[in-house]
Amino acid sequence: MRDVYAQAKYCFFVSKHNLSLTEAQIGYSLTNAEVVRNPHRAIIPEALPYPQPENDYFKIACVGRLWILDKGQDVLLRVLAEDKWQNRNLHISFFGQGVDRDGLIDMTKLLGLKNVSFPGFVENILDIWHDHHALIMPSRAEGLPIALVEAMMCGRPGIVTDVGGISEVVEDDLTGFIAKGAFFAAIDEALERAWQRRYEWEYIGKEASISIRELIPPHPEQIFADKLLQLSTLPVNSASMGDRM
Repeated sequence: MRDVYAQAKYCFFVSKHNLSLTEAQIGYSLTNAEVVRNPHRAIIPEALPYPQPENDYFKIACVGRLWILDKGQDVLLRVLAEDKWQNRNLHISFFGQGVDRDGLIDMTKLLGLKNVSFPGFVENILDIWHDHHALIMPSRAEGLPIALVEAMMCGRPGIVTDVGGISEVVEDDLTGFIAKGAFFAAIDEALERAWQRRYEWEYIGKEASISIRELIPPHPEQIFADKLLQLSTLPVNSASMGDRM
């Protein structure tokens, strides 16, 4: 594997975390590597208007594949089963499809959760953020989640776990809320911090929308395509190991 990476014209990763993790796994420093950004579907010039909570009721969206191995929705459901969350004006919508959908719905019934729904896949991501106030991602593993980038572009704070490249784009307590791990106590703590500042979510979301636009270009796929076209003109052996393009 190390030979494949080292002899490539160039190696691209979606986060600094993924790059450093790969270097650790292969025991080799990649001088022919760069971080690029994934395309997203929230190509808007500024944050969406913030939906005012009806009857002081807040709605959080959990957006992603319904696959607990990486996305960790099962941990979030156990957190939400706590009495304090069942007795608050809070609703969590799990958007997406995946092999664990039926299992998560059964788990919801088993836990007796009343403030959870599974709307399925939504084609237009903006439709979610017109009436949801924040994003929550209890992920066990990530690269740099597109759902987080899109939520921040739309002006919604993220309640997220410190996995993958998430901390590269979210500043804890300023543009979102970061759990120190993908386990019960950490997610509960981050959600509690966020809840105590729920009346600041509009402001935090605006700060998130500004910061993410400084990190993610409007059309990262075009930038990546241009890089690939430039590389396509170079022969594989055009550079030495030390200065390979």
